Amino acid sequence: MIRHHRAAVAVALGCLAVAALSLLLPFSLAYDPWAWLVWGREVIHLGLDTRHGPSWKPLPVAFTTLFGLVPAAAPVLWAVVARAGLLGAVALGARLARRLAGGGAPGALAAVLAVLGLLFMGGLPRVVFDNSSEGLALLGLLAMFDRLWAGRPRLALACGCFAGLVRPEVWLLLAILGVAMIREDRRHLRYVALLGGLTLVAWIVPDWIGSHDILRAVHRASARDPGTYSRRSDPTGAALDDIRHILLPATLAGILAAAVLGGRRLRRLLLAGVLVLAVVVIGVARGEAGNSRYLLTGAGVGAVVGGAGWGLLAARIAAAGPDRRRSAALAVTIVAARAASANDTPYRIRVTRYQAEVSGLFAGADGQLAGLIALARTHNALTHACGRPAVDQFAVPVLAWYLGVHIRDVDAYFRPHTILLQQRIDGYFLPAPLNPGRSVLVHGSWRILRGPCPPVPLPVVRLHSVPPP
Repeated sequence: MIRHHRAAVAVALGCLAVAALSLLLPFSLAYDPWAWLVWGREVIHLGLDTRHGPSWKPLPVAFTTLFGLVPAAAPVLWAVVARAGLLGAVALGARLARRLAGGGAPGALAAVLAVLGLLFMGGLPRVVFDNSSEGLALLGLLAMFDRLWAGRPRLALACGCFAGLVRPEVWLLLAILGVAMIREDRRHLRYVALLGGLTLVAWIVPDWIGSHDILRAVHRASARDPGTYSRRSDPTGAALDDIRHILLPATLAGILAAAVLGGRRLRRLLLAGVLVLAVVVIGVARGEAGNSRYLLTGAGVGAVVGGAGWGLLAARIAAAGPDRRRSAALAVTIVAARAASANDTPYRIRVTRYQAEVSGLFAGADGQLAGLIALARTHNALTHACGRPAVDQFAVPVLAWYLGVHIRDVDAYFRPHTILLQQRIDGYFLPAPLNPGRSVLVHGSWRILRGPCPPVPLPVVRLHSVPPP
């Protein structure tokens, strides 16, 4: 037991160290993490406002609230946690695949293939470079099964709730586990009820306080944001198609082998992944906007199952007689050749490189925006008698973070504004102004454009009274 704890601590510290070292390269945060940082700061100052921004996520905001105590380092700390969570999920996935394949050489093969299946999932590079929270959800879900099979059902449920504070799609699994625990021992009832209640409270109450809308999560889930399935002609079909493309063809072949050769534990893990994916697809079919990122938790479970399936197949071939071994080896060679011919690994590598380049560009832009805000404070370039700043809708949270204001105090660019922050892209400052204005401050690829007052004065935001982050 002590040896296991020491190994777990060593792996956790290693993941944190690798995640921190990865930030020596330029990195950026996506829309959601910047909003979570703003909300974490607001929780500290007892002024949470979730009426604008992405969907509420309890676990990320818990981290960003803690990091809000050191605001200058908060973006870096969140990026370390997000990437360390993903690395931990990969390490734990390898451990589970090795165990499910029976250990030994087949187990080692299963672990390697599970790692490759996880790292080459479609959409994962964007999660890495955007520093999103899906890695934490996958870590919690895999840890739930790891602890359950170690005979620690209470700790398993706690790990599952950890995942459930990021992705509600795992709630069905939590309910199944909770009912099974209570049926096995009635003394688990209070514990299950406590964790389940705390999970629901964490999702509902803070968002209700911040938005004054108890159903905000439902309303936000139906928002037709760019990039969601709701923008597709066939949302459900698009989600199902993405499931097929997220996993490597070799992983899909391994999942088939696991379904045929796997024992009870492996089949239950496979069923868990299918249920998580099914909840996402059913939600899209019922009108939720949906996003391919939501599929990664269930697909990650599938990658582990696929690796274990190949390990079991290798063990079965090794245990067969000479004639059967040759026949099985020939069949596996044919399947592997077919998977390799359909494999789009080179394309996925190119996508990873592209995402890294984009992340570097956004990192430079975010740094320049921070510099522009610092200059603007000195020159009072963001104070105006009849307006508040506006920016492209995807940059609203990052601007709110650097200004030290609520997300609602920064306008998305949908109408004429008296203060507009523009970014130069391909030689042009975007978004284009809807009313005349003059450039009052330029820094890097950003500039501040100020125009005349509109006929109806906008709410005033006195930014000079807000302490910088």
